[in-house]
Amino acid sequence: MFPLVNDVCVAGVPNSSTLLRGLVAYWKMDETSGDRVDIHRGHDLTPSTVGNAAGKLGNAATLTKAGTSSLVNTDSAFDFGVNDVEVAGWVKLTIGGTQEFINTHSAAAASGFYIVKDATDAIVVFLVDGAGAAMTKAWSPVVDTWYWISLAMDRDGLMTLRIDNAVHQTVSIAAFSSSVSGLPGVQFGRLVVPTYADCDFDEWGFWNRLLTTTERAKLYSGGTGRTYPFL
Repeated sequence: MFPLVNDVCVAGVPNSSTLLRGLVAYWKMDETSGDRVDIHRGHDLTPSTVGNAAGKLGNAATLTKAGTSSLVNTDSAFDFGVNDVEVAGWVKLTIGGTQEFINTHSAAAASGFYIVKDATDAIVVFLVDGAGAAMTKAWSPVVDTWYWISLAMDRDGLMTLRIDNAVHQTVSIAAFSSSVSGLPGVQFGRLVVPTYADCDFDEWGFWNRLLTTTERAKLYSGGTGRTYPFL
C-alpha cells in the first residue's frame, strides 16, 4: 500500500482520490478464507463460518443463516460518537426473507445503528437514541442481484439511505444525541438478537464524514462499482 499523507494515498501524485479522505476502513472482501482485510487502516474483520464467491468486483464474502455466519471487528475506530458517518458497499441476497446487513447497535448501550431487510419486503434502518429513529420503506430486491447501499448520517440534518445511488428514504436526526456506535466495532450479517443473513458482501467502506454526490457516483460507477484506491 502506498504511504498516506493527510489521509490521502500517494502514488507519485498527491490527493489521488478524495475518497481516501476520512476513510476509516475499507474491505474488498477478496480473501477466500481467514480475516477479511481492511486494506486502508488494518481494521480486519474476523470471520465466523464465512465462505467466498464471485463478487461485484473480484471475490465476495458469503454468509449464511445456517452457518450463523458473521464478520466482526471490535476496534474503537468505529466509535464515531455524534460525528457525521457514511457507510457504503455492495450486497447480494442469496435467498429471500429477513436479512441482517450491517450493525453497530447495542441494546445495552441504547445506541448505534443497523440496516436490515425485513420479512415484509421492506428495508429498515434504525438509529437508536432512546425511542430511536427508524426508516422503513418497501424494497423487493431480486435474489442473486447486486445492490449498492449507502447510509449517510448527517448529525445536523438528515439520515439518508440510498440504493443504487438513488435516494430511497430520509429522516431527520438533528435532535439525536446518542452515538452511532453502540457496540465496540461493527458486525456484518448479524444482529444482536441474534439473527443472521443469507447474503454476499463486497467492497464495503466506512467514512467519518459525508461523501459528496460526485464521490458516491464514483463508487457506484453506473452500477459497475469502483474499488480501492478509487482511481
